Amino acid sequence: MCRVLLVDDDEPLVRALARTLRLAGHEVEACTSAEAALQQLSAAPFDAIISDVEMPGMDGVALLRHCRQQHPRLRRVLMSARAASAAAEAEPYRELRKPFPAELMEEALSGL
Repeated sequence: MCRVLLVDDDEPLVRALARTLRLAGHEVEACTSAEAALQQLSAAPFDAIISDVEMPGMDGVALLRHCRQQHPRLRRVLMSARAASAAAEAEPYRELRKPFPAELMEEALSGL
C-alpha cells in the first residue's frame, strides 16, 4: 500500500481511478489540477503521484519535473492519451497510455 496523489482534469476519470486504487489498498488523494496537486504535496507526504499530461495551466510534465526537484523520492507516473513528447520521455518516470487496464496502474506504482 502507498499514499498516492492522483491528478487529472477529467473529474469522472479521476473518481474512477481513485476508486480503483482504493480497492487495491492504496490511500488516495485526488485533484483536478497541477496547482491543486502542488498544494496537496506541500500539505502532506505522498509515496507516488499519477498525473495526466494535458491539463489547463501547468501540464503534467511540468508537474512531475517539479516533483523530481522538490520531492525526489516521490514515485512518478504520467498518464497520456498520446505518445509522450521527446522532453517527456527524457524524464525518469513511468508512462501509462490511456485507456489502460487497472492492473497496469498497479504495475506502474510497484515498478518504480
